[in-house]
Order: sequence, then structure tokens, then C-alpha cells
Amino acid sequence: MKKGPIIFILILLLTLVFILGVQYGKKVNVADEALSLLMSITPNPPAQDPIEKHYAFEMYTNDTCGVSFVYPNSLHLKIASSGASLLSANDTSEITVSCSKELDQSTKMKEKSATQSIELREFSVQGEKIQNDKGEYIQFSHKHPNRNLYITVTASKSILPLIEKTFEFMK
Repeated sequence: MKKGPIIFILILLLTLVFILGVQYGKKVNVADEALSLLMSITPNPPAQDPIEKHYAFEMYTNDTCGVSFVYPNSLHLKIASSGASLLSANDTSEITVSCSKELDQSTKMKEKSATQSIELREFSVQGEKIQNDKGEYIQFSHKHPNRNLYITVTASKSILPLIEKTFEFMK
């Protein structure tokens, strides 16, 4: 058999493979250009959520009661003679701190009231859950270790974790 027709058929097949490869490369290049165009379009930055607020914090120190803790600066301070209240914008009491030489009967826990364990930095104490029309509050009392005063704290449930982490008795 002659080698000429076989070589001719092989050359035709190689030419066909080359042409098909070039056509395939064009399709891949078009898809690659479309993808790079999509990737080059810079997306708009997400809109800032107007509801999201960034809180700053302030340190509250009461020299009379000998306590300190951190609170959000969105609360405003109302000072009384033997304590203070930190109020929200709608005058809802978020944190109330008071001190006295004797534990007031109204602040003693009732036997049938719901309680919650509060883990402060220096000690643990049982707090009483108080529910009113403005929300749920936790109230706890503890004797100051260095002064002859009982400290009573009432805090809203949302603020309580911050109080637990930052509440301290001063010397």
C-alpha cells in the first residue's frame, strides 16, 4: 500500500484538529472576557444600617457607696443622695444603685419570687427577677466588704451582662 494517501489523510486530520482547537479557544476566550468584565465591576459598598448604633461606654463611680461599673453613654445619670439612677432616652430606669446602713425590707428577696444567679467579678449573688410594665429587671443586694453599707442594684436584663463583668467594690 502506498504511503501518500495515508500521509494526506493524517495532514487533513491534523488540520481539522487545529481548526477545532482554534474555535474552542475563541469560545473560552469570550467566556473568560465576560467573567473578567463581571469581576472588574466594583460593587457598591453596603448601605450603613441606620438602626445600628455604636455605643461608647463610661465609668460610673459612687464614692459614697464605694462601687464602680461601666455603663453605655446613651444612658443619662440622675444622682440622688445615697445612690443614682441611669436612665435611657425615654426616662426608663435601666440601672439603679443605692446604699444604706441597713438592708431595706422592700429590697429583701421574697421567698416565692423568681431568682437568678449573678456572677460578678468579685462574688456571686442571687438576684430577684422583677417584672413591670417597662420590662424585666434583676435586683440584688450585697454588703460592701470594706464599708458598713448594703449596696442594692437594680438593672434591666439587657444591661445585666455589662454590670456582671464590670461591677467592683472600691476600698
